[in-house]
Amino acid sequence: MNRMILMLFLVPSLALAGANEDFAAGVAAYKAKNYAEAEKKLRLAVSADGDNPQFRLRLAKAIYKQKRYDEAIQELKGLVAKHPRMAAGRYQIALVQRKAGQLQEAVQSYSAYVRMMPKDPDGYYGMAETYSLLGEPQQAIANYEKYIALEKRPSEQKYVKKAAKKVAELKQALTASAKPSTDSSLKASKKKGLKSAGAAAPYLQKIARQAVAQGDALRAENKLKPAAEAYRDAALRDPQNVEARFKLGEVLAELADFKGAKEAFEAAKALKPNAAPIAGNLARVTDALAKAPKAEAGSQNALGSAVEMLNRGKYSNALPVLDAHVGKNPKDVAAHVARGSALLALKKLPEAMEAYGLALALRPDLSLAHFGLGEVYRLLGDRSRAVRHFQSYLSSTGKDRNPMYDQVANARVAALGG
Repeated sequence: MNRMILMLFLVPSLALAGANEDFAAGVAAYKAKNYAEAEKKLRLAVSADGDNPQFRLRLAKAIYKQKRYDEAIQELKGLVAKHPRMAAGRYQIALVQRKAGQLQEAVQSYSAYVRMMPKDPDGYYGMAETYSLLGEPQQAIANYEKYIALEKRPSEQKYVKKAAKKVAELKQALTASAKPSTDSSLKASKKKGLKSAGAAAPYLQKIARQAVAQGDALRAENKLKPAAEAYRDAALRDPQNVEARFKLGEVLAELADFKGAKEAFEAAKALKPNAAPIAGNLARVTDALAKAPKAEAGSQNALGSAVEMLNRGKYSNALPVLDAHVGKNPKDVAAHVARGSALLALKKLPEAMEAYGLALALRPDLSLAHFGLGEVYRLLGDRSRAVRHFQSYLSSTGKDRNPMYDQVANARVAALGG
C-alpha cells in the first residue's frame, strides 16, 4: 500500500520534471531565434502542465514570432481567461493584436493592462503606437507623453527619444491642419495633390498590395470591371499607392471610361509627377475624352465623383454627395453601400449600420454589405453579430464578393471566437 501511494506521488513529480526540462529547452530555442523548435518543446511542456501560466505565455510568444497572429491571440485569450490577473498575458495579447492590425481590440487590451499596471511605461508606449495607427493624434500624444514621464530605465532611453520625436511630428501635423486655408495655400495643395496625405497604416498598405495583386489576376483573365474594383479598393485603403491608381487608369481606359481613367492618371501624376508612362497615358485619355460624345451630367456622375472621393480617402467630402444622391435615388444599392463605407471610415457606426441595412433590404444577395456590418459590430464590441455577418459574407454568392476580403473575414471570425 505504501509503495502504491509513493508511486502515485512520484508519477506526477516525474511528469512535472519533464515539463520543466521541455520548458528550459523551449526557452533556449526561443533565445536562439529557432521559434519552430521552441514551439515544439513548449507544447510538450504545456501538455504536461497546462495550468502553468509561464509555459503558455512563452508558447504564445513563440507562435507570435512565427507571425501566426490569430493562433497566438487565441492562446493568449485562453491564458488570461484562466489567469485574469496575469498582467504579462494582457500586455502580450495587446501587442499581438496591434501587430495583427486589430487596433480597436488592441486599445481595449492595452487599457486593461494599464489599469493593472499604471506605473509601467510599456503599456502607454504600446497604446500610443496603436492610436497613431488609428489616426488619433491627440490620444497618441497623450500616451507618448505619459510614457516619456514614466520611463527611467537607461536601456530604454532610445525609445524615449523616439517617442519625443513622434510627439513633435504629431503636434506639427495638428498645427498645420488647424491653420485656415488661404487662396494661395489651396492652389498649392491642389498642385501637391495626394502627396499631402499621410501614409496609410502598415496593415492598410498590406491590404492595398493584396488588392492590386487581385486586380492583376482578374485583369489577366480579362475580367476588367472586377479588376477595376480591386484597384479602386487598393487606392481607398492606401491613397498613396501609385501602382493602384495607374493600373486603375489603364483598365478604365480599356473599358472606354475615359473620364474615370483621366481622374485615375491625374491622381497618379500628383503622386509621381515626373513619371513618363503616367504623363503619356494621361495625354492619351485626355485626347480620347475630348473626342468622345459628351455624357449627360446626372446623378451617376455624382455617384462616380463620390466614389472617387472615397478612393482618395476624402470621406467627409464624399458623405454629403452620397447623402444627396441617396435622397434622389433611394433604391441605388451601390450608393447605400458606398455611404455605409464612408460612415464606417468616419466612425459613425450607427449610421453605417443603417446604410448597410438599407442596401441589404434592397438586395439581400449582397456580399460586401455583410462584410461592412461585420466591421461595424466588431467595432461596437458585439462579437456574436459581427461573427454572424462575417460568416454571411463568407457564405454569400453575391456578384460583389471580393476574394481579397475572404482572408480578412476568416481571420475576423477566428479572432472573434466564431
